[in-house]
Amino acid sequence: MRITCIVPTTKITGGVRVVLTHANFLMSRGHGVIIIHALKLRPDDNPWGVRAKRLWHQARAWLGHDHVRWMPLRANLRRVTEVNEHTTPDADIVIATANETADLITPLSPKKGKKVYFIQGYETWTRKREEVEATYRLPFLRVTTSRWLAARLRERLGVAATPVGNGVDTAWFTPFGLKPPNIPLKILMPIHPLPSKGSSDGFHALMRLRGEGIPFVATFITTEALTAPLAPALALGTVFVQPSQQKLRTLYQTHDIFLHPAREEGWGLMPMEAMACRMAVVATNVGGVPEYAHDYKDARIVPPGDIPILTERLRELIVDGTFRTRIASEAVTAMRAWEWESVSRRFESLLMSALNEESFSRL
Repeated sequence: MRITCIVPTTKITGGVRVVLTHANFLMSRGHGVIIIHALKLRPDDNPWGVRAKRLWHQARAWLGHDHVRWMPLRANLRRVTEVNEHTTPDADIVIATANETADLITPLSPKKGKKVYFIQGYETWTRKREEVEATYRLPFLRVTTSRWLAARLRERLGVAATPVGNGVDTAWFTPFGLKPPNIPLKILMPIHPLPSKGSSDGFHALMRLRGEGIPFVATFITTEALTAPLAPALALGTVFVQPSQQKLRTLYQTHDIFLHPAREEGWGLMPMEAMACRMAVVATNVGGVPEYAHDYKDARIVPPGDIPILTERLRELIVDGTFRTRIASEAVTAMRAWEWESVSRRFESLLMSALNEESFSRL
């Protein structure tokens, strides 16, 4: 298959990493994949801003730096000012990977490929809800990460979507020997200014533990600038902004507990990586978490937004070293069932089904 993926950015985010990982696996199976980074996402985007982005990338290309540096990429990457008939290659499949890019592929002619919408979150934080939900009603083949997200689309909008899951690279995200626990224990937590990510809940839980005199070291990771919503992290511990994949793996391997306090999530990739690295995970019951993590067996699962229970589960893991060690070991075993190879094959199968006119027309 000739496949074109339209992405809104090539900065390091979980969603972009998933798209590029699928692209790499598709390339390894003999498909041709082109990644198009659309610099202009909306008709009302500031033209000077778009031009500045274009000049920035042209300068980086001249210096030999305008490529994805934070992970290997086998597919060809193109940056275009606008997605249109001239900038989009003829293909069998064209994939929108975010709600803005769904609008961009809508007017493309059939020779640009059957249209597929890879939905990784209910992205109402990007623009008005009605505008985002309008893209979910477009007559494309819809693929989601989690069953929860597919159910939400069906219940709210009456549209069908097929969940494909997500994977974890257990050859890369792997434990570093049988290290003893840190003294005091180290807690790792991702943070983000979006309220749906639950950073405030995590901060409050950690502050409660600190107020009780329970010793721990807190480390935070983020892909965003340290704006006001993330300020508590500076008082609670150390913050790493846009860590490389090597640094991220090291953080997983050298910390004891991973805290994922999201209130809403399309999937939840980082808890999987932490589990693969033998971390004891406390995560909220959102997105794909219930599909790969099981309370009391290989993680501690809590309701989203419940700070008292979140605090209690953290306290439990800090105090009970035997229990913490057991669920962390079980987590490593559990993640072997979520290798990228099988997930990418499901994704490939769905794309091939899009080429079948009959199955495509029923959506």
